[in-house]
Amino acid sequence: SVLESDFGNNRIETQLTVTDKGVAIENIAAYPNPIDFSKGNAVLKLAYVLSHDADVVVGIYTVLGDKVFESEFSAGTDGGKLGGNGVFTWSGRNTFGEKVSPGVYFCLITATATKGAAKTETAKVAVMFPSR
Repeated sequence: SVLESDFGNNRIETQLTVTDKGVAIENIAAYPNPIDFSKGNAVLKLAYVLSHDADVVVGIYTVLGDKVFESEFSAGTDGGKLGGNGVFTWSGRNTFGEKVSPGVYFCLITATATKGAAKTETAKVAVMFPSR
């Protein structure tokens, strides 16, 4: 409840309702895109903005839905904090350390708020063939 007064002994009481719509993931940028991992120390960077602190999982998947790589970030830390997050990098290798094949990959960012509401957003990444 919120109480207001006009200092003339007139009171107004109002009931406020605040709705938490959960966490939002916005302004996703995967760069450089497309990327050629055969060039030196090429690294894909993924940046995004969270509306709340949240536990975040960033996964790289093939077009067939196979998981290639995954990183996790705790709420309130770099990668899981309110505002801009740009800590995720990918070297073009799978979880076994092997180079991935050229093609299209999906970066799935899943943020889970402290109350358990989860949101997932996707960015496409093109891995190019080595230039000849």
